[in-house]
Amino acid sequence: MTIKMMVCVACNEEFSGSSNAMYCSNKCKQASYRAAKALGGFIYILKNKGRVVYVGQSITKAALDDRLVSHSCGRESKVFDSHEYYRVDGCNLNEVEAAEIIKYTPKYNKRLPSNNTYITVKQFSSTLSELIEGFIINQCETHTLIGELGVKKAYLEASKSDEFRNTIEKILSKTLVNKTDGVNK
Repeated sequence: MTIKMMVCVACNEEFSGSSNAMYCSNKCKQASYRAAKALGGFIYILKNKGRVVYVGQSITKAALDDRLVSHSCGRESKVFDSHEYYRVDGCNLNEVEAAEIIKYTPKYNKRLPSNNTYITVKQFSSTLSELIEGFIINQCETHTLIGELGVKKAYLEASKSDEFRNTIEKILSKTLVNKTDGVNK
């Protein structure tokens, strides 16, 4: 392997690397990947007997082809008999993928990509923890609150905005117990 001076495609800094290196660091590679995802790519849908079983995303057509192969054999093997894909331009792939997962609730999708529209029960619980630091809320109360906020099929359809946080805080104000004194707040 030949080591020579290269220019990072993300930050334009010089670095020494192999002849096929494109990035000076993983940080630059990840930043470039996030920027590319924000510009668009492909959403693909795996189906079995006409039912959507998985929704995924890929930045390039070549990577999409690789993903389809990995889904058909190996560790990530999924049972499907057909697939569809479409190009998404000018918007965040995570947002589109999350909306498709919510729409179809495919059996192989176990989590949502990070997005600004939907959160999972697990993410909701984490948000609660941030909002109510210093308070105890049990699992039963969490599920009651989730129900009050309109969760359907384990996804909370609400914006992660200040309005959303304020709504959670209003609902929680009746059910929180202060960790230090055990008194309902």
